[in-house]
Amino acid sequence: NAKSELIKNGIEEKDIFPVAGGYVEGYKRVEIWFVPEGGEIPKATPDDFPHIDGFLVDEFGYLNSESQSVRYESFRSDIRNGPNSKGYVVTYGDKSRTMGFPFRFTARISNYLTDNLGMLPDEFEIIDGGITEVAKTQLWVVPKTVNLGGQFPTPEKNVGNETTLFDSFHYPTPYDGGGCCAIDGYTEEAKNAAFDEYVRLLKENPSFDAYIVFYGQYCIFCDEEERQERLAFLRKGKKLGEVDSAKTISNILKKERDSLIKNYGIPSKRIVTINGGHRRQQEIEMWLVPNGGNIPSPKSDY
Repeated sequence: NAKSELIKNGIEEKDIFPVAGGYVEGYKRVEIWFVPEGGEIPKATPDDFPHIDGFLVDEFGYLNSESQSVRYESFRSDIRNGPNSKGYVVTYGDKSRTMGFPFRFTARISNYLTDNLGMLPDEFEIIDGGITEVAKTQLWVVPKTVNLGGQFPTPEKNVGNETTLFDSFHYPTPYDGGGCCAIDGYTEEAKNAAFDEYVRLLKENPSFDAYIVFYGQYCIFCDEEERQERLAFLRKGKKLGEVDSAKTISNILKKERDSLIKNYGIPSKRIVTINGGHRRQQEIEMWLVPNGGNIPSPKSDY
């Protein structure tokens, strides 16, 4: 393609020398050199991947859902265009990442790749890469004979001995679950994946109790001016029709409490639910609190 563009712009074909440069970390790259007659020919300088038998085809930090979709569609093509290849999605969190995030990430991306992009489960694998300075996602393509997962250390999943925020995220609603929501994580499947690990830790640590804090929404789609108006009403203790009522918050807390008891077998005496007030969107916090530990303090928007 680059050669064709140069010819279109008047460069003679005999003066163009395309070179395959190999693979580099991150994004695809093109280098354009000017070489005088008799000058030194540039050498390709591909990156070296000494510890990974495969190629990093993409890496990115936070992106909106549309940009992520483009990256994952290209990832699918890279896998299927390679002979006998398999894809790996590796997620790294920064120091603010919650314990539950990798489980929600795995559920939402796995569902997106299979349900939205039509990929087969054996075409890809998702790995928790642990904690780094900057949160990022890497997309790798490797031969199927390579076990990339075995080349990454297993992150520790120790709850320690202090009150710990296990996870915090936007609560899925009946309106969520479409394309953008599936990739951003506002799905029931992602929430359930977090709860599965939450319950596992509760059962492994009987001295810890579950504290569930729920925040009702007050302004999910409104602009900043309307948001400030609604906050003013809430600060005065007034009610607004489009704001989640105390009953709505109570019903959701009851639903999650009943699920922990009936579906997961957590004794009711180990579960505490808290009405956290309101935030822009519905949000849920899942805390692990040891006996005698600090009780979580809700932080609403007002």
